[in-house]
Amino acid sequence: MGVKRGNCKRTFKDLRIAILICLSSGQHTINEISFKTKINWKTVELHLTYLVGRRLAIEVVKSKYVRIFELAEDGKMYVRSLGIEPNEENKKEEIRL
Repeated sequence: MGVKRGNCKRTFKDLRIAILICLSSGQHTINEISFKTKINWKTVELHLTYLVGRRLAIEVVKSKYVRIFELAEDGKMYVRSLGIEPNEENKKEEIRL
């Protein structure tokens, strides 16, 4: 039997906010976002698909080997509504909510 970790799972909303905050510092690959937010790579990819569909993020480069994303204008407005100014200061090594 495993050890119960309590209620420490992040919600979809928490994960998406962490991804948007990461993108507020500029363009990033899925791998960079995954590393900085401590979210599984596949989970980041799936949530980015959702965020692109909601027009909060934009895929600026798509190739066989790399995909690069940045905040869309709506995404910048949403991050500002959270009280975070999209800029270079958000380039922390780790983003946790």
